[in-house]
Amino acid sequence: MRRLTKTPASDIARPEAAIGGGRASGVNRHAERIMRLATGAVMMQAVAVAAELDLADLLASGPLPVADLSHATGCPEGPLRRLLRSLASMGLCEQRDGDCFSLTSAGRLLQGGTGASLHDWAIWCGRHLWTQWGNLKHSLKTGKSVRQVMTRRPIWDHLDEDAETAAVFDGAMAELTRFGAASVLACYDFSRANVVADIAGGCGDLLQAILSRYTGARGVLFDRPHAIDGARKRFETSGLDTRCEFITGSFFDFVPPGADVYLLKNVLHDWDDERCIEILRRCRIAMGSHARLLIVEGVLPSRWRNNVQHQNIAKRDLTMLVGPGGCERSEAEFCGLLTATDFTCSKIVPAQFGLFVIEALPGA
Repeated sequence: MRRLTKTPASDIARPEAAIGGGRASGVNRHAERIMRLATGAVMMQAVAVAAELDLADLLASGPLPVADLSHATGCPEGPLRRLLRSLASMGLCEQRDGDCFSLTSAGRLLQGGTGASLHDWAIWCGRHLWTQWGNLKHSLKTGKSVRQVMTRRPIWDHLDEDAETAAVFDGAMAELTRFGAASVLACYDFSRANVVADIAGGCGDLLQAILSRYTGARGVLFDRPHAIDGARKRFETSGLDTRCEFITGSFFDFVPPGADVYLLKNVLHDWDDERCIEILRRCRIAMGSHARLLIVEGVLPSRWRNNVQHQNIAKRDLTMLVGPGGCERSEAEFCGLLTATDFTCSKIVPAQFGLFVIEALPGA
C-alpha cells in the first residue's frame, strides 16, 4: 500500500509562478488593484440602491431577518440577501444569526432625514451622475459637459424643470454642506460680520450654521427658486427665518449688495474661467470696500501622489468635467481669477473634507 505524504507548503504551486518568477507577486498585487478599481462601480451601485430602498431606515431600530426586509422593500429574499451581503462586506451592515442583518455606525449615514446623512448624496451619485461618468470619454475628446449634451439645457436649467431631480440634488448638496460647515466654522472667524450673504447657497445649511454660532449676525441666502423654496422651510424649522433674507436670482445678473461677508461654497468649480470671472465681478460690484469674499472649495495639489486625499479631489475634478463642465483649481489659478476681478487673496486656510477657505479682499 502506497503511503501518502503531505506536500510541504513551500512546494505548492503558486499563481505568481506561472506569471513570471520572483517579481510576479508585485504584478499580482497591481492586477488586483486594477481589478478593484475597474469594478468599483458595482459597490457604488449597491450603496445607491440601499439608499433608494431605505434599508438603513428599516434597520435603524435593530436587526431584522431578510424575510422582513423583503416584505418591506418588495424585493425577493434571494436577491436582497445578496445585496445585504455586499453591504456587510463594506462594513455598512453586519450579518447576524438567524438570517438577520443589523446596521453599523457607517451604515447609519444612509438613513434619510437625519443631521448626519449621505442618503441623497448616494442616490445622486448612483442615479444622476451614473450615466454622465459612463460618458467620460466624450468629455475628454470634446472638453464639453456630458450633462449638457444629455439634458440639452444650460448647466443647471434642468433642475428648474424637474422637481424630483432637483429635490435629490438639493438634498445631496445639503448633506455635504452639513459635514463641511463645522470645519469651516472651526477654521474661520465670522465674529466681525453683521451680514453674511451665501451666494448660490442652496438650502442654506452653511449659512444656518453660521447664524446659529454667531447670534448677532444676519444672513442673505441667494439662489435659484427651487433651492430657496426648500431653504425657507429649513430656516423656519430652525427658527432662523427671522434673521435671514431670501432672494432668488442668477449671479450672472446680479449679487445682492450690503453684506460684510460673501460666501461662494463649491460654486466656482462648476464653471469655466470666463464664467467664474463674471461671477466674481458681480460679487465685486456688490461689495463695499471693507467686505470680504470667502471661496470654500478644494485646491489642487502641486504634485500628485498615490493617496486617498488626492484621489478624492481627482474624482471631484472629473465629476466637474462630465457634469457641469467646470474644474477644480490650484492655488495659483484661484489667485489668477481673483487678480483679474480686482481682488487680492489674503489667506488660504485648510478645512476638512478636502476643503479650503480662500479669503479675498477687494482692491483699493
